[in-house]
Amino acid sequence: MSIMREDEIQVVRTLEYNANLSATEIARQLNYKEAHVRKIIEGLHERGVLRQKKAFINLFALGLTDYTFFMQSSGSATSDTWSAIEQFPKNPKVFWMASFIGEYQFALALFGKQPIDVALTIDELLSQVDVSISRKDLSVRIHFTALGRRYLGKRPTPELVYSFPRTQQEYDDTDLVIIQRLSTGSFDSVRSLSKELDIPLATLSRRIQRLEDTKIIGGYYQWVSAHYFGVREYRLLISIANNHKAIRKGIAQLCERIPQITFLVNCIGAWECEIGCDVASYQELLRIIDEVYKIDPKNVVNIRVLEVISHLKTA
Repeated sequence: MSIMREDEIQVVRTLEYNANLSATEIARQLNYKEAHVRKIIEGLHERGVLRQKKAFINLFALGLTDYTFFMQSSGSATSDTWSAIEQFPKNPKVFWMASFIGEYQFALALFGKQPIDVALTIDELLSQVDVSISRKDLSVRIHFTALGRRYLGKRPTPELVYSFPRTQQEYDDTDLVIIQRLSTGSFDSVRSLSKELDIPLATLSRRIQRLEDTKIIGGYYQWVSAHYFGVREYRLLISIANNHKAIRKGIAQLCERIPQITFLVNCIGAWECEIGCDVASYQELLRIIDEVYKIDPKNVVNIRVLEVISHLKTA
């Protein structure tokens, strides 16, 4: 059961992938009074449901590759070990990390230009903990589509997509400073951000607009934990055999059809697709798994199921 009222859910859903919307715009979309929307937003921030507005950055457009490592330790790890692992997100090269129940205990994602850079970062992180990693699988993401929590209502949710572009966008060190700041935390206004970064307001506004026009900034979002909606979050890691293109297309169509599926990733590595699911029961999850196998029972060869325990860092 959700721990939010229906009007709170609709405000969160409106903001989730449209975090730049003002209270006036939200009120107009939902046909609520503006004062009511402002009160809801204030309460959601106080309760920690809404935290920080972040930019959705297509780092592929910067010539970077998304390497995600899923890991399982051998034997039991001490509380000190897990405390050390939970420090991994402080490394600026780690842009996402989560812990799971399932075949893997945690996963972390890094962007890098060269595989050796990512390998050195992994070695650096693992050297900080006294634990033996019995399994370490790599997934290289080549296309990501965020579908949103469509199960919360029928209003359309904007998709956020990143993939390798045909041409790499040009950028400089100042652009990187802006991108890093926009992707790691909220800000009150462009004017306040201008003062913080010591970049003239007109220059900053022009650069942000260019980053948006070139789709390096794909949008702005509010990350919200699934438990606030009374559901549990799962990852399905799907291995497929032959006829990849047809099966990928079938999985994409399935994701569009089932509102409990919140994102789709196409990968190269230990598996070929990854989908996220928000479900109220394990039976609901099993029905989604069954639908995936029905796409091609012969060539959908394995589905690993992970339940998300916590997001240690969100991109």
